[in-house]
Amino acid sequence: MTNSGLGLIKGKPASVTANDVAIELSQETLSMETTDVTKVKAYVYEAGNKVANGITWTSSNADVATVTGGMIKGIGESKSTITAAYKGKKA
Repeated sequence: MTNSGLGLIKGKPASVTANDVAIELSQETLSMETTDVTKVKAYVYEAGNKVANGITWTSSNADVATVTGGMIKGIGESKSTITAAYKGKKA
């Protein structure tokens, strides 16, 4: 799993201007077994305001891991990139 590398200071993006979207995941990398289930949080801010809805989650390989609302389930062996997206910005 990868993220955008944006720094958070006290729960908010380090620098945000009007119309900017910042997104960061609670974990940058994660190792799981095929039966594991793990929750990952997406911290999303638009113009400095926290966003709770409209975040889209995807897995690059659904044969390895699936994701729904940040809940990741290990399915098979190999690697998968989990992505959270909001208005074109991805982490």
